[in-house]
Amino acid sequence: MFASRVPLRRILPLLFAICLSVPAAFLYAQVTTGTLTGVVVAADGTPLPGVTVEAVHTPTGTRYSAVTGGNGRFTIPNARVGGPYTVAATLEGFKPYTARTVEVRLGEAAEVPITLQMAAVAEAITVTAAVDPVINPNRTGSTSAVSEQQIETLPTVNRQIQDFARTNPYVNTSLTGEGTFMFIAGRNNRYNTIQIDGAVNNDL
Repeated sequence: MFASRVPLRRILPLLFAICLSVPAAFLYAQVTTGTLTGVVVAADGTPLPGVTVEAVHTPTGTRYSAVTGGNGRFTIPNARVGGPYTVAATLEGFKPYTARTVEVRLGEAAEVPITLQMAAVAEAITVTAAVDPVINPNRTGSTSAVSEQQIETLPTVNRQIQDFARTNPYVNTSLTGEGTFMFIAGRNNRYNTIQIDGAVNNDL
């Protein structure tokens, strides 16, 4: 009894087809998740980078998040299959966006297009007036007062006003043949107001 021989050229294509089909089926069986992806744009179609996108798998509460790149695209890999997903997008200066009926299929990418609208900017400035005890509208410059206690305790020979005015660092006195002159803040005393017990004594 003799076995018939099959030509090798017929066996090789069959073996090659079997080798290709087995790894493909094996790899497909390992995929258990899907992908969420999309592009976030403004109302005029401009891609928006830096948008925070958060996806929540409603039945289980599983959360995923991503941030859009320079082209406005985001990708959330390894997302649970099924849904629905709630997809929210937020960016400063834009109204929040929410999609609630997104489904993820096994081994596929669910495309979620998002358009953000500009948020209305409202600004309010409240001005409250308060009285400042340091500022007196009736006074146009700085003042300095010598108290009665200082007058009684300060040493003086002739009891001239210049002796007591020297307590202020802005006051400088000069003794000349014509008398003693007093300069306040570098100017003659006639350009200042000097009062003794409330009476004006500018010409000393």
